[in-house]
This record gives sequence, C-alpha cells and structure tokens, in this order.
Amino acid sequence: DLFDILLPMLNIYQEFVRNHQYSLQILAHCKQNRDFDKLLKQYEAKPDCEERTLETFLTYPMFQ
Repeated sequence: DLFDILLPMLNIYQEFVRNHQYSLQILAHCKQNRDFDKLLKQYEAKPDCEERTLETFLTYPMFQ
C-alpha cells in the first residue's frame, strides 16, 4: 500500500535530481543581482534557517 502511494512521487523526485545542478546554476546567476542576494541573505539569517543556505535546502532532498 505504501509503495502504491509513494510510486507517483518517484517521478517528481527523479526530475528534482535531474535538474538539481541546473537549479544551483540558476541560483548562482540570480545571486549576482545585488537586490536578490541581499534579500536572500536576510532570509537565510532568520533563526528558522538555523544558519543554513538556500543551496543546503535545495540539496537536502537528495539525501532522503
């Protein structure tokens, strides 16, 4: 039963993994914009992030 529930999510996970490097490249490009980078750093500095970066959050699903 659990396998039947999780199987459709496998396609989503595969796409995430396949596009992960591209996502990081896009983020690096966006961070070249000072306004974006400033805003991102403000959000990353929030206590809820526990000093983790957006790159870290984008990588977490790869280790699940």
